[in-house]
Amino acid sequence: MTRIKMFALLFALLFFNSMGGYAQKLSKVDSLKNLLVTVGELDKANVLNKLCWKLRNSYPEEAVEYGKLSIILSKQYNNYEELAKAYGFSGVAYRNLGNYSQAFDSYFEGLKISQKHKLKEQEGYALINIGNLYIYQESYDDAIQYLEKAVIIANEIDNTKMIAYCNLNIGRALLLKNNFSESLNYLQKTLKIRKELNDKEGEATCLKYIADSYLGQNKIDSSYTTYILALSTTVLSDNDLLSDIYSKLAEISLLKRNFKDAENYAKKSLDEALFVESKLRIRNSYQILYNINIELKRYKEASEFSKLIVLYNDSLFNQTLSQKILNIKYSAENEANQAEIDFLNKEKQINANDLKRLRRFQIILVTIVIIMFLLIILGVVLRNRLKTTKEKKEELLEANNKLLEEEKLKLQEDKKDNNNRIILANIVDHSLNNNLSLNDFLQIALNEIISISWLNLKVQGAIFLTNKDGNLEMVAEKNIGELRLRECSTVNKGECICGEAVAKKKSFIGGEFRSKFELNKKEIPHIHFKNPIILGNEVLGLLNLYVGKDVEIREKDINFLGNICYSLAQIIKQKQLQISLEEQKTNQNILNQKLFAQSLEVEQQNINIASKNSELSIQKEELQATVDALAEAKNRIIGQHKNITDSINYAKNIQSAMLTNNKIISTYFAGGHFILFKPKETVSGDFYYVNKVDDNLIFSVADCTGHGVPGGFITILGITYLHDIIRRTETDTPGEVLNILRLRIKEIFKTFGNDNNNGLDIAFCAVNTKTNVLQYAGAYNPLWIIRNSELIEIKATRNPIGFYPKEKPFKNNEIQLQNNDKIYIFTDGYQDQFGTNNKKFTSKRFKQLIISVSHLPMPEQNDILLNTLKDWQGDTDQIDDITVMGIEWKL
Repeated sequence: MTRIKMFALLFALLFFNSMGGYAQKLSKVDSLKNLLVTVGELDKANVLNKLCWKLRNSYPEEAVEYGKLSIILSKQYNNYEELAKAYGFSGVAYRNLGNYSQAFDSYFEGLKISQKHKLKEQEGYALINIGNLYIYQESYDDAIQYLEKAVIIANEIDNTKMIAYCNLNIGRALLLKNNFSESLNYLQKTLKIRKELNDKEGEATCLKYIADSYLGQNKIDSSYTTYILALSTTVLSDNDLLSDIYSKLAEISLLKRNFKDAENYAKKSLDEALFVESKLRIRNSYQILYNINIELKRYKEASEFSKLIVLYNDSLFNQTLSQKILNIKYSAENEANQAEIDFLNKEKQINANDLKRLRRFQIILVTIVIIMFLLIILGVVLRNRLKTTKEKKEELLEANNKLLEEEKLKLQEDKKDNNNRIILANIVDHSLNNNLSLNDFLQIALNEIISISWLNLKVQGAIFLTNKDGNLEMVAEKNIGELRLRECSTVNKGECICGEAVAKKKSFIGGEFRSKFELNKKEIPHIHFKNPIILGNEVLGLLNLYVGKDVEIREKDINFLGNICYSLAQIIKQKQLQISLEEQKTNQNILNQKLFAQSLEVEQQNINIASKNSELSIQKEELQATVDALAEAKNRIIGQHKNITDSINYAKNIQSAMLTNNKIISTYFAGGHFILFKPKETVSGDFYYVNKVDDNLIFSVADCTGHGVPGGFITILGITYLHDIIRRTETDTPGEVLNILRLRIKEIFKTFGNDNNNGLDIAFCAVNTKTNVLQYAGAYNPLWIIRNSELIEIKATRNPIGFYPKEKPFKNNEIQLQNNDKIYIFTDGYQDQFGTNNKKFTSKRFKQLIISVSHLPMPEQNDILLNTLKDWQGDTDQIDDITVMGIEWKL
């Protein structure tokens, strides 16, 4: 990429993000973007890396682009530390996007650069990132291996934060291996360190995994409490963590059979996941929604979620990525081994006259293959001895061949893991054949499983499905024999070994149940493997296999068969849903045929009646013409009504977009706030506005003439003019701001004449965050401050923002705020609302209500005001738009 293209991309990123709004210009991200314009060329990579890291969880796609720019600049100026950081940060963003293949490339590139240039800290973080990604790919032992290397580096450079990060990820890996006690020990050590470092974001992550550990131990109440604590500690911009916590809360609610909360939490998890475009979190959200719909017997919705789960699984766990992991894992060893193999093969062919050339190749080989202990010994021998006999060369060749054979065996063993995924993929591929019945598919799947050579299974087995009574029925078999077919075609739950495995929902190997897959080798001709096919908490069937008596079954093989059973469970449930839908379709067709026969009978009766009542037929035609005319008129009215409704809803969307976002407002008020915003109609004539300009924090509430669409138009004018006045004029005095706003409003409505009443009432405040001095000016709308349970009222100027016979300049008021002052501004909608007694709520009653709730947290005040209004209003219509803003000021 040329320098011109690079800076064009940088300019585009800055321009796009600068359109996010004036209210956010002082945020850390925006400050970094502004810094890019002024910082020198040598420092730009550092700023780009900071932007990449800040945006990795909330806007990962944008983070990737900043990472690419940093890589270009770092290479240009040979800034290897920033280059290593850029690859690491980009890898995290790729991981959050679910692009694990690209994440692996970035992490290992960063590791290579760190090791080459002796950047210990960056080498440690690269090892942590690789270990973390192995966790996501469920390779937990590989993950721990990389993380333990990172721990050694962290202790060498005395980096406490890195030690905590290593402990956290080791705890995660142990947690996913179901080693809960050891996992909890690592996680609690991490939490202690992060509290000492005052790392709130890190505390939230740690609390989440501690809750995972409690959940794994079935400590439901402890896990729920800890998830809620993690949620309250989480930074709002960490959408990935929020999605994960909401997903776990949904899982717990489902366990408690609280389907409403489970569905709400699952949808929140999906919203956060879609916002950050994390494929892993999206897949997990779809999985819990699938489980909820299965429990609620909403099979059509469950089927749709099942398709989405398969789609995202294909993306997250694909064969290309698995092969890439294997290639990464063995790339260093294979490069060295291949060089040695080539050398030794040539060595066999040379004769004694090539001894000098042989020595030169051996010296080169020692330099390259420093990681192999045997070759180090050979290097010492070559440095200390001038002559090497042919017998020693042959011994070395034999030793290296033996070592190479061991490496090949190890590589073949690891290739089995990759082949396991291919077998699973083949079984899933057969399930996609809609021409196969469920039983035919299970027969094919059984044949596939029994034919796996490395499992050493006997060519004998069966698959059972549970019926509506919970008993087992054999649907697929291989070499079972006629006697077993008769005896075992149906197995009652709890009877014999198969029925007991289903009843206990546990795997069975040998002669008894084992928690860790230990074999019970008794004097029997074969070993049973019986694994229930379970989805969620529902037993769908049983896989029954036979293994030779003296064949060793490894835990990896048992885990693989367990994964097959889980995949079969998902496919069986999906096929059963399809069968259920087909049965419903068939029943509907039968019903339609009956209805058609009945309609023919009715039609014949109608013909008989028509022949006897021709006069009635004529009247019916006339009546039908009238009905058609009325229907046409009705359709026109419905169409017009829909167009009007769509337009009003679109106006509402525009208005909502112009109101200040509540998340942004929350960052301005440390003490808390609430905004009770209740329009009378779809579009509101009230609006609120919050902004920060330099050291001044500005907030206001306004009531425009009318409500609904007319009022909505004026709110848009009011917000636009107010924002423009604050942004473009030099004044920060509220009274002068309102004077300018009145001139703008009068100018726009001057064609109506001086008698028109278009305009707005407003309360406008500006607080200097350094001096804590509040300035206020109002047009009819006052300011209330509650201090020590007493109400201080600052009255407004009795003039509107608009035409008025006796105009006055708007008075500017100042007041020194104290700690814990409660500030309230509002429109007249609340106090003017009529109740069931046909009386207004009144300003006096509103004051008493505000004073009575002022000691409570702001969200509770909002709830009480809403409930009080609801009780007062009853079934009486709302007469006006209602807006109340409350703020607790902290010095």
